[in-house]
Amino acid sequence: MILSPAPDATSPSAGPGSASAAGLDRDSAVRYDLGNPVKIMVDDPAADHAGTTVAWVYQHPTHGRFFVIEGFTAFTQTSLEALATCDPSKGCEGQRALFRLKNGATGVLITGRPTTGILWLWQGLTFDVYGPIDTFRVPSAKTVADSI
Repeated sequence: MILSPAPDATSPSAGPGSASAAGLDRDSAVRYDLGNPVKIMVDDPAADHAGTTVAWVYQHPTHGRFFVIEGFTAFTQTSLEALATCDPSKGCEGQRALFRLKNGATGVLITGRPTTGILWLWQGLTFDVYGPIDTFRVPSAKTVADSI
C-alpha cells in the first residue's frame, strides 16, 4: 500500500464510502461521519490489486484507534457468513458471530486477540472495521460499522 496524507480530510469524498478515494471506478454511495482520518492508505496501482483497496486510520476520542478498509471483493455473502463458524481445531482463533448492520447487511463480528472487527459486503465492496481489542471494543466496532 502507498501511504499518503488525506488529500482533503474534511471532504466527504476522502472517507469510507468514497470509492474514488481509492481510485476505484465507482462511488459506493455509502457515507460516514467518523471525523478526520490520521492516515489514508491506497493499494499501489502497479500491484496485483490495481488500486482497488483503500484504508483509513482513525484516532477517535471515543472509539480509540481503528481502521476502515474498503475494496472490491471476491467474497460472496455465503462465503462471508461461513467465516462466522469458528473451529479452533482448524486454526480459527477468537469468537465469531453474525451481525446485522443498520443498512440491512449481514456481517461477521470477530473478537479475540489482537483485534475486534466487523467484516461485511455492501454493493460489491468488502468493508472491514477493526482495531486493537484492548481499546476498540465490540460496542465501538458496531457503532463505527453502522455509521458507514
